[in-house]
Amino acid sequence: MKKQLSLSIVAVFAFGMLNAQTLNPANLSKTVLKLTKKSKQTSNTKVTAEGQDMNTRSDNSTTSVYDITALTAQGASAEIKITAMKIESESEANQMSYDSENPDDGNPQMGSVVQSAMKTPTKITLDANGFITAVKSNEKFESISKQSGIDGGFAKGNLLDIFLKLDKEVKIGDAWQEKKDTKEIKTTTDYKFTGMENGLANIEAVTELKLDKNIEQMGMTMNTKQEGKIVATLLVDPNTLIIKKKTTTMVLSGTVDAQGQTIPMSVFSNATETVE
Repeated sequence: MKKQLSLSIVAVFAFGMLNAQTLNPANLSKTVLKLTKKSKQTSNTKVTAEGQDMNTRSDNSTTSVYDITALTAQGASAEIKITAMKIESESEANQMSYDSENPDDGNPQMGSVVQSAMKTPTKITLDANGFITAVKSNEKFESISKQSGIDGGFAKGNLLDIFLKLDKEVKIGDAWQEKKDTKEIKTTTDYKFTGMENGLANIEAVTELKLDKNIEQMGMTMNTKQEGKIVATLLVDPNTLIIKKKTTTMVLSGTVDAQGQTIPMSVFSNATETVE
C-alpha cells in the first residue's frame, strides 16, 4: 500500500512538473482578478537639426490597478485605473516634471493631463476568449498620447497587455512568430520559450519594427519614419498566462519631416513592468 501511494505521489508530481513546462492558451485566467501593474520607462531621444544634436530624456513611472470580471461564454469586462504617475522630461531648453503624490511641486500643464487620466478609468469589454472588443478611455489623455505617437496598448482584437497571447501550446525550446502589418506600423516578433525560472516561464521576444505615421506636436503635423529593434524578456505564470515581469530595450532610428525639413532622429529606451 505504501509503495502504491508513493508511486501515485511521484506520478502526480511528474505530471505537475510536465504541465509547468508547457504554456497552453487554454490556461488563460478565467477567474475574477484584481492586479496591480507597475511600469517604469527611461527614454532618450536625439534630434539632429542644422548640424546640432538636441537631446531629450524622459523618465516615467505608472501604477495601475486592473479589475477584471470572470471570463464566461458571454465575455468579461475590465477596468484599468491609474493610481499613481510620475513624469520627468529634460531637454536642452527646459525641464518639466509632475508627481501625482506631490502635486503642488510639479508643472501645472503636465499635472492637468495626469490628473485627468487618473480621474477617468479605462473600461474594456472582452469576448469569450479574452480578446478586446471595445475600449472607452479618457479622451483628453488619449488625444495627447496619439499626438505624441504613443500606443495606448489597448487595441481591439488584442488580449489585455498583462497576458501572453498564444495560438497553440508551446514547450521549452519552442519558437514561434507573430506579425503585424498595418498602414502605419509593421512588426515581426520572434518568441522563444527558453526555460523556467522560479516557477515562471522565461520567454524571449525580439521585434523588428518599421513605423511610418503622422503625429501632432505643438499644432504641427509631422511625419515620422522609424525602424529598429525591440528586445524583451518575459516571465509568465504558466497557470494563468499573466506576464509577471517584462523588461524591454528599444533602439530606433529614422527621420521626422516637419516644415519642409527632414530631420534625423534616434530613440533609445529601457522599460520594466511588474504585475502583482
